[in-house]
Formats: sequence, C-alpha cells, structure tokens
Amino acid sequence: MFYFLILAGYLLSRVSQKVFTFGKLLNSLLINLLLPLLVLYTLLNVSGQILAEFFAIIGLAVLAHLLGAGIMLLRLRKSKLERRAQGALLLSAAYINSIFLPIPLVLILIGPEGIPIVALFSVVQVTLLALIGPVIGSAYGGKKSSWRSAARSVLLFPPLLAVFLAVVLMTFGIVLPTVLASGLSLSGTLTTYLALLEVGISVGHRFSLVDARTALDAILVRQLIVPAIIVAVLLFIGLSEITTKVLILEAMMPSAVTTVVYAAGLNLDSELTATVVTVGTLLLLPVIPFLWLIIG
Repeated sequence: MFYFLILAGYLLSRVSQKVFTFGKLLNSLLINLLLPLLVLYTLLNVSGQILAEFFAIIGLAVLAHLLGAGIMLLRLRKSKLERRAQGALLLSAAYINSIFLPIPLVLILIGPEGIPIVALFSVVQVTLLALIGPVIGSAYGGKKSSWRSAARSVLLFPPLLAVFLAVVLMTFGIVLPTVLASGLSLSGTLTTYLALLEVGISVGHRFSLVDARTALDAILVRQLIVPAIIVAVLLFIGLSEITTKVLILEAMMPSAVTTVVYAAGLNLDSELTATVVTVGTLLLLPVIPFLWLIIG
C-alpha cells in the first residue's frame, strides 16, 4: 500500500497537469487540518519520557539540518558551479522531508506515540528554513527576503499552533470528550494515506533528472553522511527507544519536495533542486523494506 499510493500519485501527475491543482489542495488539507489534528491528539496522549527528552529532540533536529548545510558548504568551497546551483545544493542538503514521508513510516513502523517527535522535528525545520533560507537566497541567488514575513510563516505554521494548543490543554488539565478523541484518532490513518499520495503527486509534477551527477553530491550529504553522524550521536547520548527510532528515520529522509518551491522563490536553481528531490526520493524507496532492520 505504501508503494502503491506513491506510484498512483506519481502516475496521476504525469497523466494530467490538473492533478497538481488537486495536489496543492491535498497539501493544504494535510498541513492546515489533518496534521494539526494528529499532532494535537498524539501530544495529549504523549508519554512522560518524550516530554523529558523535549530539548534533546529539538537539539538533534537542529543538528540534523545544520549538519547538512555545514557539510555541503565545505564541499562547495572549491566548486566551479554557478552560484544559483551552489545555493540549490546547499538548501537541498539542509531541508529535510520531515512530514510527508516520516509520518506514514512512523505510524507503520513505530506507532502514533512517535508522532509528537515528528511534530517537533517539523517545527524546527520550518523555523530553520525561515532563518537560513533568506541568508542562502541572498548569498547565492541575490534574492532579498522579508524576515518579518518569514517569522510570520513560522508562528502561523498550523502544526506549531497545534503544539501550543496541546500545551494549553495539558497545562489546565483539560481532557477531550471521548467522542472527539476517537474522531481525532482517525486522523492518523487518513493522514498516512493522503501524505503518500501527495508525495507521489509532488515528485511526479516536479520530476527532473537534469544534472543528476551534481545532485548526487547533495544526496550523499543529506541521506548518508548526516544520518551516519546522527546515529553515532544517538548511540552516545542514549535516548529512549521510540525517540531514537524516530530521529533515525527523520535523519534518513531525502530533501523535502517543497524545497523546489523555496528554491524558486529564493532565485536558486530550482531544476537542480527538483533533481535532488527526485533522485533522493527514488533512492530511499528501495531502502524502506529494510528500515525495520535498521531501526530495530
């Protein structure tokens, strides 16, 4: 089912461009409604262990993103690529697919108790993108971005608002009615199926294999070097089993599909970014059957 939904979304997007309009609506539904509901439900049922590891999760999420950017920056020091292409690789190495692939994988392999960690990871992702995205755009694309607009997009990020609401409810000891809690619990299954369909539609719409050899450099950093470092850190600090598994999965994810949109907005090479996303996602898919062994 995992592969079928991605393939179905991909094939639909290749058959008709109108499907991309549906994909945008689907993305909006997931980000603005289903994901916040899932985050709210899981946070209200979160274990004390995850709450105790809150700052460690935030720190490792920051590390996973900044490592990608830092290592890629070192690799580009003597690069002869044009600046827009360098900026695209830098953004792709830093910006992780932290929602649409991890949520289905976490629900399948670990369970809903891992979703709060995904939520925290995605909030860190959006915040860092708002902070370092304009810097990369200015340095490599000559694009000046509004910090006020970036800050507003972070503060109004629906999953973050769901986190705030959950904190308020927990602080005042408010318990959701059984009927409402049961309804929210269904958001996990629905989010899983629709997120996979959205991945297929988005990759299909932005499918690109232009300069795949250059793209492999960012993929190597994003999906091999960074995960290896994160695994080493996790083994050293010894977090709980669920937190460790979710963070390993997150670190292994390819560049987010929406990186292409951000690259275009920052005047970077969006076509090269699309290639990083396409090839990175395709390289991850054969690994998925073995993830159980990797995180087991």
